[in-house]
Amino acid sequence: MTTSTTIDAIGQPQHTHTRRNRRIRWQVPVFIAIAYGTAWLPALGRLDNPSAALVLPIGPSLAALVVVGWLYRWTGLRALLRSTVDVRIGRWWWGAVIPLPVAATAAVVTVLAGAAPPAGTDVASALASFAVLPLTMIVGGPLGEELGWRGYLLPHLLRRHAPITATLILLPFWLGFHLPLMLTIPDRYGVWWMLTLTGFAFTMTWLHLRSGGSVLLAIVFHAVANTATGAAIQLFALPDRTVAARTAAILWLLVGVVVAVIALRTGRRQATVTPV
Repeated sequence: MTTSTTIDAIGQPQHTHTRRNRRIRWQVPVFIAIAYGTAWLPALGRLDNPSAALVLPIGPSLAALVVVGWLYRWTGLRALLRSTVDVRIGRWWWGAVIPLPVAATAAVVTVLAGAAPPAGTDVASALASFAVLPLTMIVGGPLGEELGWRGYLLPHLLRRHAPITATLILLPFWLGFHLPLMLTIPDRYGVWWMLTLTGFAFTMTWLHLRSGGSVLLAIVFHAVANTATGAAIQLFALPDRTVAARTAAILWLLVGVVVAVIALRTGRRQATVTPV
């Protein structure tokens, strides 16, 4: 009897294997449909009025739970949820603070480029934004996205592709998830934001591999990166914020290139925490 290439039990009827193989073939389209649909449908009101509806950043994580449960039942769900709460990743926790020096450098370069130095109150406000970091992780996108992007889709791609290729495949899906914001707030979610996200993506793939596939690290990094980058931009008055945003984007793109060339190009695919 022919068995499938996944974690099917030996000796199941042939039609069971056929159904499992069909599920495996359709898993990514189903994941994308749930991830995008959950976020996009509530956001349709933004097309006429950007403030009329919220974008719900829970689709990717919800989609991951549905697809992993559909394919791998409790075995896969336990592995995914365990990686979301497991703090035992050793020294790789330092990766969560990588966005801080990048943001600080962006602010310094912006001042050197001619921007007025931020006032003390602006610096205090930027630092205060980190006080709500736990809330940012929960409602600002990281928790609602990272079970999907780094908990499900990236491990799935890494089983079939080298790290750089897997990241390049994942990136358009991550960018496309934000399409309602890109259409309604193009000044903020434009080309420079895409470059920033590209740097995020390569850095997060590297941390994923080094941490043994930690979803918790991805959530924390995502929150710190969003907060630090936003805080660095908000230090400046409106005319100079564009310079700060572009500077941060260039720096993050450079970080991504360095990670891709030095770490990911020579790195091997490693085992991930979910059987996807």
